[in-house]
Amino acid sequence: MSDWPDLSSYLLLKRDVLEQIYPADSSGITRLSGVSDAWSDYGQIIASLPNDFILCGAYVYSRFSLTAEGTLVAMYSIRVAEGAGGSEVPLFEGQGVLGLAPGGTAQSIQGISGITILCQPQLVPSGQRLAYCASTNVATAVSLCIYLFGYNAAEWALPLSHLRDWNLFVKGLMAQTQGTKVYNQTVVSGSTTWTYGTPVEYIASAANPLLIAGAAVVPGTVGAGENAQFQVCLGASGSEVGKSRFAAPAPTGALSPCGVGVLARPLFVKTGERVSVKVESKGATKNFLVGLQVYELK
Repeated sequence: MSDWPDLSSYLLLKRDVLEQIYPADSSGITRLSGVSDAWSDYGQIIASLPNDFILCGAYVYSRFSLTAEGTLVAMYSIRVAEGAGGSEVPLFEGQGVLGLAPGGTAQSIQGISGITILCQPQLVPSGQRLAYCASTNVATAVSLCIYLFGYNAAEWALPLSHLRDWNLFVKGLMAQTQGTKVYNQTVVSGSTTWTYGTPVEYIASAANPLLIAGAAVVPGTVGAGENAQFQVCLGASGSEVGKSRFAAPAPTGALSPCGVGVLARPLFVKTGERVSVKVESKGATKNFLVGLQVYELK
């Protein structure tokens, strides 16, 4: 007998719980890593959590520059911690990699990446301060920008896990059929900073039950550090309701965000439902190409 609840009720609960992103409705927090395996100082993400928070991971944008000949490959690490400044207690660490190969002549080139780092979900009490620091194994610092994501603990009663039990129900895993689809559309932020633009339709009417696992994001309009937060919505045009939230950070002065944002829990979509996406960003009226990663259920 499985310890997990019935899949349909398990996923339906996710439909009514919107992720929390920190910093909320604001730019991600930029940090320049320490070098040669040394850690940077901590940068504050939020001074005081407004509620008990289930921390699930971080959306991370990374960048470094090379102006000399040759190749540079680096591993970077982030460390997320709780506690007062100077007394931070680590909660989790995660890693990413970057590589640059500008060729045989000296030239200025940047390497960028955007990933999701998941952690074992953990409860962080209301009132706690959250911060992070960073390091890299090479002598060239990596510029990082992150958002943390998770859930209000009071609104999420079921345990969280990154074990993908729902994979067993995804169409095509055990048969010669295609059950994974990507939907790409351009989404525009609101006419003032950090306001949502009009939701853009992705799926007019789902032909089968779906799971939305996350999204890839690239800039439609290249800008400097255009941090953005997105909502996946369900409902008819003009009556859309946000059901999942993810974010795309970008350091100050960097190319607009590009990367992959994974949801801690997939969003369940019923047959016949309409799916749309809306975005708010640091700059007004900014374009983002957003590709939803969608799985059809059997």
